[in-house]
Amino acid sequence: MNKKVSLTLKFLASSIISFILFYFILNIFSDEFNVLATQTSSMILNSIGITNQAVDNLIYARNSVALISGLCSGLLEISLLSAFIISSFELKLKTRIKWMIGAVITILVLNPIRISISILFLGNNQVFAVNHDLLFRIMTFSTIVVFYGLFVSFAKKNKKKTINN
Repeated sequence: MNKKVSLTLKFLASSIISFILFYFILNIFSDEFNVLATQTSSMILNSIGITNQAVDNLIYARNSVALISGLCSGLLEISLLSAFIISSFELKLKTRIKWMIGAVITILVLNPIRISISILFLGNNQVFAVNHDLLFRIMTFSTIVVFYGLFVSFAKKNKKKTINN
C-alpha cells in the first residue's frame, strides 16, 4: 500500500475512533453543555431586546418554547472537529491540542449565536422550519469546514514549527 493511502486510512480510522470517544466522554456532561448553551443564548437574546426566560435547557420566548438539546449544544461539532484535529498525526501534539482548545472555544461562542438566530424566528413556523432545518445545519457544517481549513492552512504555513519529524 502506498504511503498516502496508508496515511489517509490511518487518519480516517483515528478520526472515527476519536469521534466516538470524544462524543461518549462529552455526553457525560451533556446536561451542563445544554444549560450553558441555553443560558448564553438567553443572554444574547436579552442583549438584543428579545424578552425571554431560560429554565434548565428551555428558552421561553415569543409565545413559544425552544428546547436546547445535545444536538443544539455543540457536542457533535466539538467531537467531530476535535477528532479531525487530534488525528492529524503529522502535526506536533502541542499544536493539535492548542487547535482543539480553539475549536471548543469557537463552537461554544458560535452555537449560542446560531441558537439565538433560530429563536428569532419562533412563531413563524415556515421560516423557523427552514432556518432550523437548513440554515442551522449549513452554519454547523460551515463552522467545521472553515475551522478545519484554517487549521490545515496554518499547519502548511508553519511546517517547520508544527510538523513532526
